Amino acid sequence: MHIAKIIVPNLDPLDYLIPDGMDLENGDLVIVPIRNSKTIGMVLQLNDSSEFSLDKLKRIEHKFNLKINEIDQTFLKWVAEYYLFSLGHVFRMVIPNYIADLLLKNKLQSKCSSLKTQIEYTEPNYNPEQSEAIKQIKQYINEGQKNIILEGVTGSGKTEVYLASANYIFQNDPTAQILILLPEISLTNQTVNRIISRFKIDPVIWHSSITNKQKRENFIGIINGDAQIIIGARSALFLPYKNLQMIIVDEEHDHSYKQEDGVTYQARDMAIMRAKLGSFPIILASASPSLESIHNIALGKLNLVTLSGRYNNNALPKIHLIDMKKLKRQNYFIAPQLIDELKINLDRNQQSLLFLNRKGYSPAMICTDCGHRICCKSCSTSMIYHKSQKKLKCHQCGYVAAIPKQCHSCSNEESFIPYGPGIERLAEEVKELIPTAKIITLTQESFSNLKEAEGIINSIINREYDIIIGTQIIAKGHHFPHLTLVGIIDADLWGGGGDLREAEKTYQLIQQVGGRAGREISNSNIYIQTYNPEHPLILALASYNRKKFVEEEMKTRKDVYMPPYGRLAAIILSSKQEQKLIEFSTQMFKASPQSKHFTLLGPAPALIYKLRGKFRYRILIKTTRNINIQKYIHTWLANINIPSHIHLKIDIDPYYFL
Repeated sequence: MHIAKIIVPNLDPLDYLIPDGMDLENGDLVIVPIRNSKTIGMVLQLNDSSEFSLDKLKRIEHKFNLKINEIDQTFLKWVAEYYLFSLGHVFRMVIPNYIADLLLKNKLQSKCSSLKTQIEYTEPNYNPEQSEAIKQIKQYINEGQKNIILEGVTGSGKTEVYLASANYIFQNDPTAQILILLPEISLTNQTVNRIISRFKIDPVIWHSSITNKQKRENFIGIINGDAQIIIGARSALFLPYKNLQMIIVDEEHDHSYKQEDGVTYQARDMAIMRAKLGSFPIILASASPSLESIHNIALGKLNLVTLSGRYNNNALPKIHLIDMKKLKRQNYFIAPQLIDELKINLDRNQQSLLFLNRKGYSPAMICTDCGHRICCKSCSTSMIYHKSQKKLKCHQCGYVAAIPKQCHSCSNEESFIPYGPGIERLAEEVKELIPTAKIITLTQESFSNLKEAEGIINSIINREYDIIIGTQIIAKGHHFPHLTLVGIIDADLWGGGGDLREAEKTYQLIQQVGGRAGREISNSNIYIQTYNPEHPLILALASYNRKKFVEEEMKTRKDVYMPPYGRLAAIILSSKQEQKLIEFSTQMFKASPQSKHFTLLGPAPALIYKLRGKFRYRILIKTTRNINIQKYIHTWLANINIPSHIHLKIDIDPYYFL
C-alpha cells in the first residue's frame, strides 16, 4: 500500500503518495501540501490504488510522532455523519488552527512530563445523602450501567459527588483521564479550586480564553496522557485524549452546550456518544435536567441519582410573586415591594441579586412622534442602547452607531427615547432609590479573560458589593455565600423567541438564578415580577412543582411530535441577493423527496430575516425518532445544485429558529 487517504481541514479526504520508508497507520498526523501551502492532516485509510492518476498525486512531506487513537477516529467519523459535515470540518475541531500552526512550525514537542503528578484524594465531610449518591454511582459503574444523571437541588453538593466518582475511576486506573465540561468559563476557577483541594493537582484548562502557550502545553499533556483532569468548554470534547475514562457534563441542561457556528453540534449529546464508544462512564449533573434527559430516564437510557436537599440542610428560598398588573403606573421598573426588600436586606448586611436577561440600558430606541425603532443596518434587529457609552450596538453583528439626531422615518429631530429596561437602567434605578448600596452589573462582556472573571467573582464573595445586577451569566452555578435575596425583574420575557425549548429554558434559568440565594444563610427569598402570575410556568416555579411543569411541557411536545418525541432538522439558506434567495428556496422546497414519514415546513423567512448583511430563509424537517433524517437530507441535496451566491447550512437537532 503506497497511497494514503488523508483528512485535511475543511475539505473532503484527499489521496497522497506515501514516500519510501515512511511507515504509516490510520490516525497518524502528517504534513501534506495543498494548493500553494502546507497543512496538517490525519491518515484515514491506506490503499493500493487511487481513482486519480498517480502522477497527479502529491507526496506526504512529514510524519509526526503523534497519533489520533482508534476511538477518537471513530468519534470523528460519527460526528461528521450525524451532523452532515465533512470529515475535514470536524477534524479542524480535533486539531485547532493554533495547534496546526505550531505543528507546521515544528514547535510542538511530543513529550510533556511537567503535568504528571501523583493523585492523592482528600475526602470532604459528605452528608448522608451525598454518601448514598456516591455509593449508588459506584454500583451503576460496576454493573456496567454507565450513563448516569445526577439530579440535585441548587446547593446540594453535586460537585463533591461527581469528584468522588472521578476518584473511583483513578483508583481503578491511575493513568485515566477525566474530562469535566462546563457551560461557562466564569465557573472554571471555582471548579479548579475545588479540584486542587481534593486531588492536590492542577487540572488542565481548555477554552478560548487561555493563552496560546497554555493551549500548546495543555494539548501536549492531553494527547500524551500527562493531563489527567481536564476542565473545558464544549470544544474540549473533541481533543485527542490518550486514555479518557470518564466525562462529567456539569449543568447538562444548559443551552450553551449547543454550538451554533461552524459545525453545529450538541456537546452533551456528543459526550454521551463519546462515552459509549469508549465504554466508560458519563455523569450528567443538573438541578433541572433537560427534558431530553428526563425522557431518557423514562426509557431506561439514563440511570438517575438524586440529591433532594441542600448540603447544609438549609431550606430552599421562599418564592413570592409580584403581580405587576396590580401596581399603579410608576416611573420605575423595579416594584416598590422589591425595593423595600432590597433596603431591608442591605440593613441586614446581606447581598441581593437582580436578574434581567437584557444587556445595555434599553433594548430599543423609539421615535416618540412616529414610533420608528432604530434597527441595525446589517441585521433585522433593534439596536441596543448603552447609555454609559452613549452608543447603539447590535448584539448580532457588533455594529456600533451614535443615536441619530433626526428620525429617518418622520424627519423629526431629537425624538428618540429608550424603550424598556436593560440591566444598566436597573442599576441607575437602584442607585437613585438606594444610594448607599454598592452595585455591580454583570454580563458576558464584563470580563475578557479568566483572570478578570475570577477577580469579579471573588470581589462579590468578599462582600465588596451589596447588590448584583446581571443577565444569565449570574445563573450558572456561582456560589455567593452571603446572598439571600433574588429579584427576577421580568419573568415574562419568553415566548415568540424562536426556540421550541423556550418555556423549558425559562423555567431552568429562573430556577438556577433563584438557587443562588440562601446557600449558606437560611431564610432567603425570591421575588418574581410578572404580568401573568396565573401562567402554569409561573405557578410551577412558585410552588417548586417542577414535576407538574415537566408533565405539561412533555404532553405539549408529544401531541405535536416535537423533541424528545420527534426529530427535527433545519436547512438555513442565506444570500445577499434577496429575490434570488426567495426563488431558490421555493425551487429547493419543491424538489424535496416525497415521503409520508416526513413533514416539511417552509420555506419561510427566519425570525431574524437579515443577519450580517445576508437575507435568510429556513426549511424545517420533522419526523419520528426512528427515522433516519440524515439519509433523507443527503438524498435531497444530492440532486440540488446550490448557486455560489447562496450559503446552505444544515442544523441537526436545532435549538433556535432565529
